[in-house]
Amino acid sequence: MKTSSCAAIASFSLALAFAGTAPAQENQDSHGGPGSPPPPVYTPPPPVGGYTTPNYAPAPPPPYGPKKMNYNEGDPVPPGYRVEERPRTGLVVGGAVLFGVTYLITALIGSVASDLNDKDGKWLLLPVAGPFVYSTTVDSATAKTWLYIDGLAQAGGVTMFILGLAGRKMLIRNDVASKVQIMPMIGKTNGLSLIASF
Repeated sequence: MKTSSCAAIASFSLALAFAGTAPAQENQDSHGGPGSPPPPVYTPPPPVGGYTTPNYAPAPPPPYGPKKMNYNEGDPVPPGYRVEERPRTGLVVGGAVLFGVTYLITALIGSVASDLNDKDGKWLLLPVAGPFVYSTTVDSATAKTWLYIDGLAQAGGVTMFILGLAGRKMLIRNDVASKVQIMPMIGKTNGLSLIASF
């Protein structure tokens, strides 16, 4: 019985040994091992009716760099950019709000003063200079102080607005569309100019 069980164990281990080597050999031959044929190559079918798909040029690369940059006079213009004069939006909006709020309050006070028969109250309806002129007609130091502050705030708002409209030169990327702009003209002839570039 010992010999038959030893023979069974030996035959079982031989079967396991050969079973482990056979798939590896098949696997090596089917995947490009030595002596095996190359794998098949896929070729697309010929076009039906002789029509081929047209070849289009590739799209140009997207532009790089910021849409706008500050420009200093005399600096070279980088490729892909152009120089434009643009208003300073922050100064325009800030100046308009500062002037509008202070003048509206002053004009309201001036109209109430005029209704109360204060003959000098109409000076407050005059923008910027009105508070300074009206301050010469009052005796209160507190009223004079507030009128000076009001006049300076109105003057500051107007100054900010004008400086914002004067604009600055900017480098604008060529793919960014231009806008129509209204700019002040100061020089031999004063007025507004309409600037449009496309």
